[in-house]
Amino acid sequence: MSSEEQEPTKAIAEKTIEEKASKSIITKIPENMTAMSDIDLIGSMFSIFSPSGDEHAMIAYVTQYLRDAEIEYEIDTAGNIYFANHVKGDNRILLNAHMDTVGSAAPDIIVEHQKKKGTVLRSTNNQVIGGDDKCGVFAVLKTINNKAIDIPLSGLLTVSEETGCNGARHAMEHHSGKFKNVVFNITIDRNGNTDIITQNSDYKLCSDVMETMLNEWGKDFGLKSCNGSISDVSEIVSELNINGINLFAGYYNAHSGSEYVIWEHLMRSLGFIQHLLPKLHGHFTKHPEQVEFKPTRAVYNWSYQGAGAYEYYGGIKYYGNNSSGWSAALDDDDASEGKLMKFYDMLDRIEAEEGQYSGLERIAEDEQVRVSSSGKSIVIPNGFVTYYVECDMLEDYVPVSQNNYDAVIAIADIKDYLKSWNVLENDYSSLDDDEMGGFSA
Repeated sequence: MSSEEQEPTKAIAEKTIEEKASKSIITKIPENMTAMSDIDLIGSMFSIFSPSGDEHAMIAYVTQYLRDAEIEYEIDTAGNIYFANHVKGDNRILLNAHMDTVGSAAPDIIVEHQKKKGTVLRSTNNQVIGGDDKCGVFAVLKTINNKAIDIPLSGLLTVSEETGCNGARHAMEHHSGKFKNVVFNITIDRNGNTDIITQNSDYKLCSDVMETMLNEWGKDFGLKSCNGSISDVSEIVSELNINGINLFAGYYNAHSGSEYVIWEHLMRSLGFIQHLLPKLHGHFTKHPEQVEFKPTRAVYNWSYQGAGAYEYYGGIKYYGNNSSGWSAALDDDDASEGKLMKFYDMLDRIEAEEGQYSGLERIAEDEQVRVSSSGKSIVIPNGFVTYYVECDMLEDYVPVSQNNYDAVIAIADIKDYLKSWNVLENDYSSLDDDEMGGFSA
């Protein structure tokens, strides 16, 4: 078939996929959810369409699991769910995740066994599957229901995290007394499989002593502490005045139709949580004076060249106090105008995936966005104040650093994202038939 003939066929296929996607589906609640296989359990959760504000079906699903597991729970006015494991006592560890997702329609879920990646869950209709953060929800439920764990645990599953951590904020403003015996918070809401987030863009989440211990405990798992953007953990630790982290959950390309979850990476997160719990409980039992920690406003170590004054050249603004920044950039094969265009191209592609939920056009319309004096980064002035939700979204696609309150994205990372975009779309096209597996709900 010629390329001319292929285009209409492709358009028809895309239209068919779009027509199949639904904004509302009916979810059957299994009779005994604790008897389900783990893959079926999480696949069923992915199949539920639960955008922020419409988490009803997900709440029903989770509470049925808790009933089947004989775990008592409570629900507040906003829809947040509170519960605890079978172990009584103080020095409790709080496990947290959020039930809402970013998406525009219900995904069709498939499980694939890939030679290079492992067991992959993704959608077949180019819809967000909600690994962010149903992977975290799964991890919380499985850990709380694990009778082999003898550490006292509490659970908090929230709503409306994607719209600005509103569920967690509601819980902390109105019901923080339910967590008076909690000494540490673990939020499971980070992409990938390597990160222990100890500092968000708004708060330093851990003391230096605790961060050192976390790095030591995570060494055998190949984990490291690093910075993140916005998540429920900030609301929790800042209200309770305790240490906390945001832990990886094994999802990738969040907030996009090409989102996928690597099952083995999610299991790695559960394994590390079980490794971490007795260490945390033992430490705070032995050192109660270290329980209280006042989270401080985040201070990042990232720095840029120049004294902070601005320059103008061809309508583009730069950091620095002399012309070396823009002249060096223009001498480069990739001119500064081209770098900005690549940044806007990235925003367009991400916005196409995010749909009506993104708000990235606000950044694209900001005339203050500029190239750094080194020519190596795009700078969004005051980004972590004006666009903190959008920066959280961008971090699911590219690393976003912070200088004071400016958001900074490396040109190299933008290029890598754009180079991989077409690859990601076709990431599964080369699979053999015997590598494909259906999902049974």
